[in-house]
Amino acid sequence: MNNKYLILTMIVMFIVLSVIGILISNAEDELKQPEEIKVIFNGKKLEFDVPPMIVNDRTLVPFRALFEAMGATIHWDEATQTVTGVKDTITIQLKIDYNIANVNGKEIELDTPAMLVNSRTMVPLRFVSENFNMNVSWDDETKTIEIKSDKEVQNTAANAIDNVFLYKTVGEKKLYAKVFKPEDWKATDKRSVVVYFHGGGWQQGDKEQFDVHGKALAKKGLVAISVDYRLRKKNDQNPTTPVECVEDARDAIIWVRQNAQTLGIDPNRVIASGLSAGGHLAMMTGVKDSDIAVVKNMEFSIPNVIVTISGVLDAVEFLEQYNGGEGFFNRTYYGKKDVRELTAALSPYQLLTADFPPTLIIHGTADTTVPYAQATKAKNKLDQLGVKNDLLTINGGTHGLFPQISGSVEKTVETIISFSNSVLN
Repeated sequence: MNNKYLILTMIVMFIVLSVIGILISNAEDELKQPEEIKVIFNGKKLEFDVPPMIVNDRTLVPFRALFEAMGATIHWDEATQTVTGVKDTITIQLKIDYNIANVNGKEIELDTPAMLVNSRTMVPLRFVSENFNMNVSWDDETKTIEIKSDKEVQNTAANAIDNVFLYKTVGEKKLYAKVFKPEDWKATDKRSVVVYFHGGGWQQGDKEQFDVHGKALAKKGLVAISVDYRLRKKNDQNPTTPVECVEDARDAIIWVRQNAQTLGIDPNRVIASGLSAGGHLAMMTGVKDSDIAVVKNMEFSIPNVIVTISGVLDAVEFLEQYNGGEGFFNRTYYGKKDVRELTAALSPYQLLTADFPPTLIIHGTADTTVPYAQATKAKNKLDQLGVKNDLLTINGGTHGLFPQISGSVEKTVETIISFSNSVLN
């Protein structure tokens, strides 16, 4: 009996000691210092007064050493606990313990926010690096992070996809430009650039509409830029009108030219393009004589070439098309006002002149939103005025970028390049 009790006691003690051993081992593992994480920037190891740490699979490092190595200027706001880094045209803001970052005015959600560790502000390394257009790689075996600036890796795939820039602020409204670059792009280049305005009836749509065509143009060696512009929204106290849309479009052209050296483009090879309502805006960037279309620095805002896709070319006719002038266009912008006079001042067809930029019109024959007849009518007037122009007819193409037509993207891109080269070279 005593032997059985002794054996049972020994078994219980063994189990208890084993459990304690496991707990101690786990505690030691938790307290054990992780392997050193090395950060290499353009071939040089960065030194930090607080070592890099991993939180939620994200590497955090002290912001000052990282930003300074990248050549960014730094501002710390003690009141809001916000760090700001500015490099070239890019501004990044990170707030301690707040999972929303701000890049050029655009809010981006973070997996892991900036945080205070030993009185140092730690920021997510990859997020900061990639938003400053740098290439980041991780070697798990050596626990090494390597960061290369665009000077070291001039044209990686990361640089070739897109960058987003703030090009204009109106009150609280921020407008962005999305830039697509060729793989062999350099800031010293002087490439042709296509500036694109999206469609959506002046009420909806966004710059992402152009992604497929933007990437296709970049593969052909052009810089492509898709821009936001103010849109008419329901219940706006101060609703956007076409005047503001045109101003935004022309300001986008000005911004592109002012930033030619940053974008690697030739300011004398600017191609304005757009779809539907955006096609209307592209055409309006070429207008020189309209009382309400004038914006600052007018000549600087006129492109060298215009490409309109399914564009509203005769706004007066478009107005008549929708319920005799009391329908869509009227309802969208002017409420109950008589808009016929205003519409004529915003109608490319009525404002065409002999010094209008060379124009490529792309239109589908099956377009019922903006009839194909608008395209032929505009071409005829351009011919009469002696303006260089061409019409690419998409047989069977409906309204839009013709996704139903096989090879339409390639055909559109090739035609844009061919026409632009013919009038710019």
